[in-house]
Amino acid sequence: MQELFAEYNIIEIGSSIASSAAGKQFSDFGSNVLKIEKMDGGEIRRAPPFFEDNPTLESSGMHIFLDTGKKSIVIDYLSTSGIEIISKIVSNIDLVIIDEKPDTALKIIEVIKSANVNTSTLAISPHGLNGPYSSRLESDLSIFAQSTRLARQRPSMDKDSLAPVGYAPYTTAMQVGLTAGALASAILWKNKNNPNAYHAEVSAVEALASNVDTPFVAWALTDGVMNYAPASGRAAYPTGVYECSDGHVQFTGADSPFFERCCIAIGRPEWAEDERFLDLNQKPDHREEFLAHITPWLKQRTKLEVFKIMQEAKVLCTPVFTVEEAINDPQAIARKSFTRFQQDGIGEIVSPAYPFKEYMSDEEWILRPAPKFGEHSASILSSIGYSSTELQALFRIGVIR
Repeated sequence: MQELFAEYNIIEIGSSIASSAAGKQFSDFGSNVLKIEKMDGGEIRRAPPFFEDNPTLESSGMHIFLDTGKKSIVIDYLSTSGIEIISKIVSNIDLVIIDEKPDTALKIIEVIKSANVNTSTLAISPHGLNGPYSSRLESDLSIFAQSTRLARQRPSMDKDSLAPVGYAPYTTAMQVGLTAGALASAILWKNKNNPNAYHAEVSAVEALASNVDTPFVAWALTDGVMNYAPASGRAAYPTGVYECSDGHVQFTGADSPFFERCCIAIGRPEWAEDERFLDLNQKPDHREEFLAHITPWLKQRTKLEVFKIMQEAKVLCTPVFTVEEAINDPQAIARKSFTRFQQDGIGEIVSPAYPFKEYMSDEEWILRPAPKFGEHSASILSSIGYSSTELQALFRIGVIR
């Protein structure tokens, strides 16, 4: 399974979280993935958390996780000498993943086209390589806003609130990177049957807008009337994370029949037939009454006890695991859901394995460590014809590290 992409040579340019996430889909499956990194390390090596809270270009957790099994070369690829290196280095490359400003990406793509007509490219950018917004710089939060997810998932119960939703860091970049990885897989599959290069691009806003919770089909079917979370928020119980005696559980039980089942499970079967709770116009007014009963009920039980009770009652509920609990869960152990590898200068790293494997396989996923900054600069450049004297000259003028 881990050799699925072993025949491919891939380059990443841009040092971003999104491009690193895309490239990881290939380095972990056997591809020879080379990171052409920015002189300052770029976003991926400066993204917290850091080992022992010591920020260095080697200690970023995102780099350690997303750059497993890759090689690293550091080049000022915007310089004339850097462009020349790129033109030489793509001679045997199947695909180049680029996350740069559109004008820079277009320049690099044209260099690659001229250097090797068989090398495909995939450009990642906030809005795509053309259009009136192509040059805009965006953040995770602004991309969420433009994809409508902020408008639909505001945490406030106030229907007039515009408070932004609180997503985990790098959620946007990871989703965009995985979208790019899927497209990259399709490009390589196409090239296997048709060797002509294919040049594609991914817009982050478009990737998020068409992702797992896209609203646009529902919007079209309801004549533009959306049921935003805040409008029904006070009626949406039990939904969300609730405290137990030893942690938390997550409920998705606001709708029928789960709400009625939950009422029975917590010892209030009469509420399952009470219009105050079943009528969505009345239900928000009785939220506090419901919470006043379920809150102490939960705090008297462990999260696994609650989980078993709700499973028997057929209510959507799950325990919220800590990292230690997830790693040591019997199912995770049986499935070998986590793996370990040694990262130089850090020690043992525990990482999720991939969520799929060969049918009924007992295979343990093996990850290789992430590269040091510029670890392979000299060896890679030597392999494409640069002499020791030339390498020294390039280092002296600040083109390589």
